[in-house]
Amino acid sequence: MICPGITPKATASVWATTGTNETITLPLKTGYNYNFQVDWGDGTTVDTITSFNQAEATHTYASAGSHTVTMTGLAEAWSFNNGGDKLKITSVTDFGDMGWIDLGGAFHGCSNLTAFAGGNTAAVTNMSSMFYNASGLTSLDLSSFNTAAVTNMVSMFHYATNLTTLDLSSFNTAA
Repeated sequence: MICPGITPKATASVWATTGTNETITLPLKTGYNYNFQVDWGDGTTVDTITSFNQAEATHTYASAGSHTVTMTGLAEAWSFNNGGDKLKITSVTDFGDMGWIDLGGAFHGCSNLTAFAGGNTAAVTNMSSMFYNASGLTSLDLSSFNTAAVTNMVSMFHYATNLTTLDLSSFNTAA
């Protein structure tokens, strides 16, 4: 939940493009609230996103490379769900405080994702398949996660086959 008068912590992620005029599309889900600004990390205009299917949720990069995408505001859900641009996201340097409530399938199939950190998950109810087949992850520190509201964690780490370190010390799995 985002409190009025308090600036939430931004979400920052790195995406890789390999050619000119290549696009990335943010993995937003239908049925959730969005009102955030996105800085695409290439000096272009900051876009405001208010709908899951808004044209501005897709961005075209003039040149190939690694691009740091920063989002601030409200985004209740995030889900690659083994589709979209799942292979273009390479790291989440801070998952931020966006008012997340549904992370089901959030990074499912993101096999090039090598790092993930942070995130306010206090209001999240669904983390099912969140890192399903995120085979590029080797170490995952989720010690900052608040899982008290989560009711579904089915297959959260299924096929995240290269994980050698997983810190779940703060997970609350009480019924």
